[in-house]
Amino acid sequence: MNMMEGAHLTTRRCRYVHCLSLVVLAWWLASCESHDWPTYRHDTSRNADQHHDGAVSDPARVPTLHTVWDFHPALAGDPDAQFSASATVYDDRVLVGNLNGRFYALKAATGAFLWKFPPDGQPRLLSQFLGNPSGPGIASSGAIARFWAPWFWFLKRRVTAVIFGAPDPTTCLGAPPVCGSGRLWALDIHTGALIWKSDVIARLDGLTFDTNPPPGFAEHHERIGYSSPVVHRHRVYVGVADDGDSPIQSGKLVAVDLRTGHIVPSFNFQSSGPPRGGGIWSSPVFHEHRLFVTTGNGCTPSDGNCSSEPPNNHALSMLSLNPANGAIIWSEQPVPWSLDADPDWAGTPVVTETTCGTLAVGTMKDGWTHAFDAHTGAVRWSFPFVVGGLPFSYANHGDNGYTRPVAAWRDTIITVTGGLPVTSNIADGYDRLYSLEACASYNSADKGRIRWIADVPGLDYTGQPTITDGIVYIGNNQGKLFAIADPEVSPAAGQRCSMPGVANAACVASGFELVANPAILATVPLSGGIRTEPVLAEGRVYVGTDGGHLYALEP
Repeated sequence: MNMMEGAHLTTRRCRYVHCLSLVVLAWWLASCESHDWPTYRHDTSRNADQHHDGAVSDPARVPTLHTVWDFHPALAGDPDAQFSASATVYDDRVLVGNLNGRFYALKAATGAFLWKFPPDGQPRLLSQFLGNPSGPGIASSGAIARFWAPWFWFLKRRVTAVIFGAPDPTTCLGAPPVCGSGRLWALDIHTGALIWKSDVIARLDGLTFDTNPPPGFAEHHERIGYSSPVVHRHRVYVGVADDGDSPIQSGKLVAVDLRTGHIVPSFNFQSSGPPRGGGIWSSPVFHEHRLFVTTGNGCTPSDGNCSSEPPNNHALSMLSLNPANGAIIWSEQPVPWSLDADPDWAGTPVVTETTCGTLAVGTMKDGWTHAFDAHTGAVRWSFPFVVGGLPFSYANHGDNGYTRPVAAWRDTIITVTGGLPVTSNIADGYDRLYSLEACASYNSADKGRIRWIADVPGLDYTGQPTITDGIVYIGNNQGKLFAIADPEVSPAAGQRCSMPGVANAACVASGFELVANPAILATVPLSGGIRTEPVLAEGRVYVGTDGGHLYALEP
C-alpha cells in the first residue's frame, strides 16, 4: 500500500468514525429528549407522539392508571383558577401556567412546589380585558430553549429557559389606559428568574365593543391566548388573535430574538387585510425549514363591517410560511369567504411523515378534517369527502365545537371530528374519537379512511389526544381521562359501522364499512373538565383541569 492509498484509507476511517460519532450523538440527544415533553404537542411538528416506550404505553399496565400527586394553586398561596395551558415536562420539572396569572414549576417526581412567577409581592400576569375565557391569565403552554443570553457588559451566560405568552399587567396603553398587552416571557427553569420579557406582541388599548366599526377604527384588543410558541434556531414564533371579536382583529405571526426577546422586524406575516381577520388562535408548527399556521374567521358584514371579501384574505386557511421573512409559500382555504360563519382552524395543525409523503393535517370547527401535501399545499384528502372538491360550495360552516388539535402516529391521524354524519348531525362527533388512515385513497365513499371509532362522551370543546406506542390518551368535559388502545397493540372490543347509528348487520349493505371498536383500557375520574393535553413523560401522564388541579398519574 503506497502513501497515497494509506492517506485515503485514513481519511475514510476518520470519516467513518466522525459519522458514527454524529449518529451516536444524534441518537443520544433524541433518546434524552423523547423522555420529556419539551413543548406543546411534544415537538415542533406538533405530532403529540411520545416515542419513548414506558409504563403508559404498556397495554398490560395501563388499566392500573392512578393519581400519584395532585397540585393546585392554593398549595402555593394563590387563588384557584383553571389550567387552560398544558404542562411542559423537562429535566424532572413540570412547568405550567394558570389562568390566575402565575406560572409554576413543580418537581416531576413528587409534585413538590419549586417556584412561581411572578413571585409573591409582584402583580400576577393578568389582563384587564376579559373578552375570551383565556384572556385573564396564562393559557399559552411553555417551550423549552437553551441559548446564550446577555449577562453584563459583553459577557453571556448559558441558560435553559421556558418561554410562554401572557399578559403584562404593567403595560397600560390608550386613553383611558387599558392594562395587559401580551408579551412572551422567558424564565430560567431552575430558579424562575426572568431572563427577558419580549417587546409588546399583542396590543391592548381599547375596551369598546363595536361589531361594525367605522372606517379607520384603530382599537386593539389582541392577545396571544392559546398560542404556544415554537422555537427554531435563534427565533421564537407565536400567533396573535382576538380577545373578543368585536371588532375582529388582524391575525399575526410574530418572531422575536431568542436571546433578547426583541421583535425581529424582518419577519412579517398578517393573515388578512386591510382591514381585519384571520386570528391565529392555534400554535405555529415548524418542520423541515418551514413554518405552518392555521387562521380564524375573516372580516364579514356581521363582524367587521366588510361588505365584500377583503384583499389578501388568508382567514380560515392553513398556510406554509418562510421562517426568514413570513412570506407565504402556499395557502389553502377550504371554506370560502361567502360561507364564513366562524369555522376557525382553532386547533393546532400537525405536520407528519407518512409512507405516502409529508402531510399537514388539521380539523376545523365545522367538523371537517383536511390533509394537504406539506411541500406543495395540494389537497390530499378531506374527511368526510367534499363533493366537488375544495373550496366548499355547500354546507354549514360555523363554530360547531371542533376546536382541538389532531395527533399523528405512523400513518394514523387521531382526531375529534364530525365523522360521516357531519352534514346530518353535526353534534354526533362530540362523543366520538376517530382514527383515520392518512394514506387511504381519496374517494367519494370514504372507503378505507376510518380505522376505528371510540365512544368517548363529552369531547365538545375539549379532548386533545396524545399518543404513545399506540395508546391514546384524551380527557373530556366531565373530568375523565381515557386511555384507548389502537388495535395494533391490543385487541379491539369488536366491530362497528363506520356510519354511527347504523347497525352492524345493515352496515355493508348500506354502503358503509365495518371498522374496529377499540378497547378502552382505563377511565380515570379527576376533578374538573379537561381542556389540556395529557402530557406523556417519564412513564407518567400529567394533565390539568378546569377545577384548578394538575395531576400526575402512572400505572
